[in-house]
Order: sequence, then structure tokens, then C-alpha cells
Amino acid sequence: MDIHTFIANYQEAFGQHAELPIAFWYSDRMEASTEKVTGCLFKCMKQVRDGRTVSLSNETIACGGGKFYTGFTEMPEHVPGFVSLKEKYKKTPEMVVDFISELQIPKADKTYLHFARIDKIPSFDEVEGV
Repeated sequence: MDIHTFIANYQEAFGQHAELPIAFWYSDRMEASTEKVTGCLFKCMKQVRDGRTVSLSNETIACGGGKFYTGFTEMPEHVPGFVSLKEKYKKTPEMVVDFISELQIPKADKTYLHFARIDKIPSFDEVEGV
């Protein structure tokens, strides 16, 4: 399906004022110059929702968990404790380790992870998810 058909179907289903979905994909070329994101990488999603493409890499993601979950690095030692004791997503660090083992997060084989609103991409050809 092409982008324009998808957007038309999406707006018919959810209305003309519904925020468009965000697509993501990996590549070895930078799509957009992006400043380092301090803290959680989801901070940059407002820029994406506003129509800007964001290209993240090992150098632009400051959060160790973000680097790990995007596949750019191995899991830092502090992540299980941080996720359980600070963020409280799981009760114990051991539960975090077990959960992460089940996820089987693959290592990124490309340099950049891009996010863009679907009306800002030419096609779904390289897109890994929406």
C-alpha cells in the first residue's frame, strides 16, 4: 500500500484531526541531523509528531537503556536496577533480566534509527514498524 492510500484510509477511520502514526526504520545514512537526546529518547518524539524526522545513533542517545533497547549496545549493568527500583516497571532487577532475556533484543546492524511521521516518508519500503 502506498503512503497516500494509507493516510486516506487512516483519516477515514480515525478522522481528519487524528495525529498520524510514526514510522521507524534503521539505515546506514543519516536522514536528519539530530542533537544528542539527554535522558529518555522518547523526549524527541514531540519533534517527530510535529513533522520533523529524527535520526538516532549510539552517539545521539544518552540513556544507557535507550541505547540497549534500540540495539546499539549491550545492556549496561545498572539497567535492571534502574528499571525495577527507580522506574518500577518490574518488582526486582532479576525480573527485569528475565524479561529482557525473553525479548531477545537484536543488535542493530545499521548506524541510525530513524523516526518520522508517515506523511514525511516516501514509501513503506524501508519501514520496520509503525
